Amino acid sequence: MTPRAAMIVPATLEAADAATVDLRGRASALLAEEQLARFELAASEALTNIVRHAYGGKAGGEIDIELFEAPDHAVTLVLRDRGEAPPAGTFDLKNLPDVDEVDVFALPEGGWGVGLLHQCADEIGFQSDARGNRLTLRFKPA
Repeated sequence: MTPRAAMIVPATLEAADAATVDLRGRASALLAEEQLARFELAASEALTNIVRHAYGGKAGGEIDIELFEAPDHAVTLVLRDRGEAPPAGTFDLKNLPDVDEVDVFALPEGGWGVGLLHQCADEIGFQSDARGNRLTLRFKPA
């Protein structure tokens, strides 16, 4: 499958913001408005997390970005980096707190990005190996 968009951006918050705007524009022809809003939020969260956690905010890292449209019109965003891998199980839903069972006002401010990705994307895949990390977010057609 040939990407509809492919880019490499520096792992900075400014570049992540610019890439999010660019990806939103490219995905706008592929997704309905509600899906597009979820796509944009997930892209922003994922890119920001790569900058802050995989690279620890340190300069010099890069993020490879690819955007695909499948034959079934699902849109897939693939993000690759060569930063630190997250702890095992990070993207597993069973490791996220059940907010219905806790006092939400007592919860920490951070740490909700993976849950947000699960809420926005229809499917999530994550792989980490010697070549780096790969996050795949899939958005099904309306």
